[in-house]
Amino acid sequence: MRETLLSLKNKDFIYQCLESLIKSQRKKDIENLTDKEFCKHRFDMNYAILQEVSIIGSIPNKDFLDNCGNRRYYPQPVSAFGKRYIVCNDWYYNAKTNTRDTRTDFVNWVIKT
Repeated sequence: MRETLLSLKNKDFIYQCLESLIKSQRKKDIENLTDKEFCKHRFDMNYAILQEVSIIGSIPNKDFLDNCGNRRYYPQPVSAFGKRYIVCNDWYYNAKTNTRDTRTDFVNWVIKT
């Protein structure tokens, strides 16, 4: 499962990982992913992996952007445990260079038992 997830493109990677967390009823883990400091410390992410948004209605465009106006969240929300979230798109994985790797620690955390 690990290698399969790591081989996916970023968007497919994160949505598959989140689906696994939700199906496994890991509510506390989903909540932790909304904490920017947790995500930085645990996965070297510069943004919270999930950002909670209103359960109803459209999501304001500004919610998808960082302070410089760059899109940092995918427009397709995820619903979990009675809440709705947008999902960070700022993922890196390259075992052949010194590029920051945010995916390996995350996938290892997702597949833990």
